[in-house]
Amino acid sequence: IGQVIENKTIVTLPLNGRNYSQLSLLMPGVTPDQLPRAADGFNVNGNRALQNKFLVDGLDNNNYIMGVDTGSTQVIRPSVDAIQEFKVESANYSAQYGQAAGGIISVALKSGTNSFHGSAFEFLRNDILDANDFFANRAGLERGQLSFNQFGGTLGGPVWRDRTFFFASFQGTRNRNSNTSVVTVPTPEQVRGNFGSINIFDPTKV
Repeated sequence: IGQVIENKTIVTLPLNGRNYSQLSLLMPGVTPDQLPRAADGFNVNGNRALQNKFLVDGLDNNNYIMGVDTGSTQVIRPSVDAIQEFKVESANYSAQYGQAAGGIISVALKSGTNSFHGSAFEFLRNDILDANDFFANRAGLERGQLSFNQFGGTLGGPVWRDRTFFFASFQGTRNRNSNTSVVTVPTPEQVRGNFGSINIFDPTKV
């Protein structure tokens, strides 16, 4: 039981951060993962994100130390432009698969052809184009810094016509931002243990 997500779907549907695995949510039984360590995790038929099996052209792509390095469930997350298609299988796996209680996610990368082809992309977000944070605006603070760029491209073609081909892909991400936090700190009187100016609620007197 599974579903193939084709290249047209991958490149035309909007993806936050160009994360192809978000499209797995198109399949019945797949829900977003609530585990904060798994930036790109999802649950298949109620199983945890760590119980999925990722493959890239048949090779193991599972990140078994997730959160220590990238916070991703995958060792490498292929660029959207480099993926030909991928398949999510949720049950009745073939005997060739194992090590999964959740889903099997098989990614097939593009390859070179007898003609040269490629692509280039650049996605930009910055503080000039975005509105100010609500809490920063209420406090009279200026917009914080935001400079987010995702860029890269692909190139494929022949090395030896009809026999040998090449295909290369690159994606870079640069993210510089600042956040506004709202916190509560004790007054000098409270630090000294004087709470006389504060109405303290007694939960036993309701």
